[in-house]
Amino acid sequence: MTVLAIARKNNKVCIAADTQIEVSGNLVSSEMNRQHDKIFKFRDTWFAYTGASHSSLMLKHALEEYGSDLSFSGSSNIYTSLLALHQILKDHFYAMPNTGDSNQPVEDMHLNYLLANPSGIYQIFGDRYVGDIATFWATGSGAKHALGAMHASYPLYDEPADIVRKGIEAACQFDAYCGLPMTLYDCDLE
Repeated sequence: MTVLAIARKNNKVCIAADTQIEVSGNLVSSEMNRQHDKIFKFRDTWFAYTGASHSSLMLKHALEEYGSDLSFSGSSNIYTSLLALHQILKDHFYAMPNTGDSNQPVEDMHLNYLLANPSGIYQIFGDRYVGDIATFWATGSGAKHALGAMHASYPLYDEPADIVRKGIEAACQFDAYCGLPMTLYDCDLE
């Protein structure tokens, strides 16, 4: 349970996340969890995850150990890197294929991420869909609240950090599974 928000404006990008997690039905705040940041950096790319916490650890280790040839600059490079990562996760990290949905056209990676880097902002789904986002987006249990706040804020603010901040704050105000403080990272576009 989480909320992630991302925005691009005026040649800058910003990515943010709440810091509350849910473990076995218990809400755990950042004061109790030393690993509360849902965003990590690999080279020039910020990765923010929603879903199972272990998928983040798996991806971090896979990138550190096997990611030297991977690129997250642009949709095509991201997609190609996701194909390679999928095999790496299966071969070296025992990721299980999703066999529960017969309508799923490809094996699921169990990764749902937002990415921010100098080439832009992207949404990644487990089926390796790569969404190249033009303005802003949010995902997670608080996404509807965040999207509404970001929609209202986008024309009012010049800085993407102000836009994502409003999104995360709204989600944390109205979604029981989201909690402050937030973490926030930004960079300039190429």
